[in-house]
Amino acid sequence: MRVRACRALPLTVLVTISCAVGGLFATPTPDATPTPTVTPAPLLPTASPTPTPTPLPEFLARLGDGDRALINGDWDTANANYQAALNLAPDAEAAQAALIGLGQTRLRSGDVQDAIGAFNTYLQKYPDAVRAADAHFWLGEAYRAQGTWGLAAQEYSAYLTLRPGAIDSYVEERIAQSLRKNGDAASAIMALEAAVAAPRASDNTDLRVTLAQLYTASGRNDAALAQYDAALGQATQNWQKGQLEFLAAEALAQLGATDAANQRYATIVNLYPDANDA
Repeated sequence: MRVRACRALPLTVLVTISCAVGGLFATPTPDATPTPTVTPAPLLPTASPTPTPTPLPEFLARLGDGDRALINGDWDTANANYQAALNLAPDAEAAQAALIGLGQTRLRSGDVQDAIGAFNTYLQKYPDAVRAADAHFWLGEAYRAQGTWGLAAQEYSAYLTLRPGAIDSYVEERIAQSLRKNGDAASAIMALEAAVAAPRASDNTDLRVTLAQLYTASGRNDAALAQYDAALGQATQNWQKGQLEFLAAEALAQLGATDAANQRYATIVNLYPDANDA
């Protein structure tokens, strides 16, 4: 058999075949995985450092301690703190607050004379201050506690001049009591009339009875009867009504209205048998 000689292939062809075959059997290179984008975590807010509290000025600290002690009835502590606050007061307004507290403490602790001194000092130094009305009222209370009735009435009246329309009924009642104790019945009646006429949180039955008694003492039984009847219209308890009917009957008897008085007595027996005066 005749063997056919193989003809050598050109170099360029061999290279081409080699590249083609190599491409077929080469291990494929995996596609590169893209690197994910990482969002940075948000920054947490930085906590602000707790500020160091600024201590109160010593005056305010002493004044506050005095107020708390006064409310708690610790007179010695209140007195000491108000006195210290007065010594440390940076201005007139601060001194006024300390003086009022000092006077109230002394009055409530029974040191009436020193309380009078504190309130008088306030009024001498600060007669036109905002709290001058308060000083007049508390000075009136101090004189009342001392039994100096004329001066008490003056201070209460000064309070009403500076601060009308606040607690008029209660202050007029104090004025009436002071004037009555001082022997001025006519002026006491006028003050009590003002107390009855002014607004009041509670009913004024007791004021009307007191006013009626003053009228009776001055011989004005008709005016007394009017006050008893007005009080009777406000009374809610049977024992009150029975007593007021009795007082009205007595006023009628003083006026010579015997039949009307007897009708009132009969009303007490029939309607209010449990009243003390039945």
